Amino acid sequence: EANLVVSKFLRLTGIEAKNLKVSLIGHSLGSIISWDILSHQVSLQGRTCISPRSSDVEDRPEFISPRMDWIETPNTPDKKQAVPSPTYPQLHFEVCNFFMLGSPVAVFLMLRNQHRPLSDSFSLPGCKRVFNIFHPYDPVSYRIEPLLDPHNADAEPKLISHWKGGFRVQYQTKFMLQ
Repeated sequence: EANLVVSKFLRLTGIEAKNLKVSLIGHSLGSIISWDILSHQVSLQGRTCISPRSSDVEDRPEFISPRMDWIETPNTPDKKQAVPSPTYPQLHFEVCNFFMLGSPVAVFLMLRNQHRPLSDSFSLPGCKRVFNIFHPYDPVSYRIEPLLDPHNADAEPKLISHWKGGFRVQYQTKFMLQ
């Protein structure tokens, strides 16, 4: 669907595809779906990206791909059934910014890879910049920065001011007491 929308936009506006800058916004579960799609994009301009159908552990790290080893399949002694690997749609455009709003991506990444954190050199293959926007009282959204480096857990997240200007009362009180 995204490819269709972008192609219609290009056709209607006359903008050249090379000048196009696309940003994606994913909210809650939509951010997980978008993350999975972006993490399995094949190169558009010679970048080395993860192949969407690769089964090699080196090409498809488990912190990106869903774990399939826990899925039980019905099998009999005569017949073993292979678990199909997921396929991901390919975008026909580059994504410059990915905004995750209220995203539980960090939890899903931890569940997919319980033994190895993301490295500080990690980058999302299908996107140049990722922004994780969350409310501290949202029970579903989590910070992704501590997965890159455990020391980031000690750093306070940056607050965004209210759309009317300033900060909410609870933050103003917190700032006064510091």
